[in-house]
Amino acid sequence: MVTGVQTCALPILAIEDSPTGVRSAVAAGVPTLAVPHVVSVPEMAGAVHLDSLAGLTPSRVAELGRQARASALAVS
Repeated sequence: MVTGVQTCALPILAIEDSPTGVRSAVAAGVPTLAVPHVVSVPEMAGAVHLDSLAGLTPSRVAELGRQARASALAVS
């Protein structure tokens, strides 16, 4: 029995820039935006891929978060 673990009801979204970070976030069940920076990030199930965060508005980030959540649910 696990004790002391709490869940968070707030929506969360990981923004990762490496294959390892994306894999880790997806494996943890966290909706993930994959945005390559120094190294390329191949397409991965459970993550939404973007070329850049430039120009994103809060409403667009929220929309992408919904897409990432749907993608994460499809993998689990």
